[in-house]
Amino acid sequence: LSRGLGDVYKRQAIYKYYYKLRIKAFGLGESIEASISINGEKWRLSSKEEIALWICKGYVLNMDFPEVIYLNDEVRYVFKEVTTSNGHKYQSQPLLYTVITPTIIHIHYDAQYLVQVASNYGKPYGYGWYDEGEIAHIGLNSGLYYYNQSIRYVFERWSGDLNTSKLSFTINVDKPKRVIALWNEQYCISLVFKNLRGTLIVNPELVTIMFQNNTRV
Repeated sequence: LSRGLGDVYKRQAIYKYYYKLRIKAFGLGESIEASISINGEKWRLSSKEEIALWICKGYVLNMDFPEVIYLNDEVRYVFKEVTTSNGHKYQSQPLLYTVITPTIIHIHYDAQYLVQVASNYGKPYGYGWYDEGEIAHIGLNSGLYYYNQSIRYVFERWSGDLNTSKLSFTINVDKPKRVIALWNEQYCISLVFKNLRGTLIVNPELVTIMFQNNTRV
């Protein structure tokens, strides 16, 4: 390229706007880390540190993050919603977000605890996962369980994280809970009254008494 005398060349600098994007997690335990995907690239998300990126104006972010994060078998964190510093809310994923201003994205999780209800007899209810602070209604469908015509089990009390003799109760789920139903075994003793010869039944014909296990008669 040759340039003659008097020729003028102009150069123009073109700049693009880049905005700072900050991503924070809320509700996760201090020791929890989760893997999230931002436009196919993996990042580590935690409550301790935020993810900071410079993103070109108008760029569309595709964010994918876990619905459930397990700390152990009894504690987990469940996705609730995404909020942004400019007032938007999202409750589904993957999240598609167009960057038009500097933005802080908050990913919110709720802690959940496992409530375990154990019983050898009857049908317990109220077990499962609960949000932190939720009230669990726990109990048994019946306080009597007949094994056969001679043996039955009678509910005595609950043990574990709550001691009560009530068949059903409520409990505040502020941590993992485990309760166990305790039962007493009872036997049926039938008394038949006869004369000395054993040939004639004397009134009353039949008396039935239920005794607990290890009860002396």
